[in-house]
Amino acid sequence: MRAFFDLHSGSAIPRQHLADAGLARTDVGVLLADGAGSPDLDTVEAEAIHQMLGKHASRVPVTAPSSATP
Repeated sequence: MRAFFDLHSGSAIPRQHLADAGLARTDVGVLLADGAGSPDLDTVEAEAIHQMLGKHASRVPVTAPSSATP
């Protein structure tokens, strides 16, 4: 299953999307991040991921495919 949401809108919203889809934090297998390449934005994104996934965040691979394109 794929779910799309904006991590920058606040961590409560992605958690609600998981709940609405009937998914637990531990159901997340990979995250496709924005990876803006800005230290400030990347920090916000990393914090939101940790807030959304809790302890499970350290087990989830995160990639930023947009950073691989020109």
